[in-house]
Amino acid sequence: MIKVRNFNLEDIPPVAKLIPQLTQNILDPESLEKRMEEIITSPRTRGIVAEDEGKIVGFAELAWYIIPSKGLIAWVEEVVVDEQARGKGVGRTLTEKLLEIAKELGCRQIKLTVSNFAAIKLYESLDFNFKETEVMIKNL
Repeated sequence: MIKVRNFNLEDIPPVAKLIPQLTQNILDPESLEKRMEEIITSPRTRGIVAEDEGKIVGFAELAWYIIPSKGLIAWVEEVVVDEQARGKGVGRTLTEKLLEIAKELGCRQIKLTVSNFAAIKLYESLDFNFKETEVMIKNL
């Protein structure tokens, strides 16, 4: 059973090991764990983790801010699922939780970028739509 909860300081080392499964383009890798700590302390970001039998198998982040034309909007960032846990609904569970958080915050729109086919299908099934900019958006 997948359990989703808020990201905390103790989660930083196992999540830092997951990030390379998402991208090899890690800027200043020596500062990765410090940046992850800032996710926890920032008033405009929230990280969440997915656990399966007590092991962290996924991570996702939501960042939000206000823009004049739309009001409060959010971005889904860095959704990563451990290779061994893929295909079990972890990415969907994480994304659904981020959507709940965005609604609770009063966000009017949520955006994300996507680069692989499986993720595209997931986000389309959650009513995200492509824009010409290759950014998917869901109005809330």
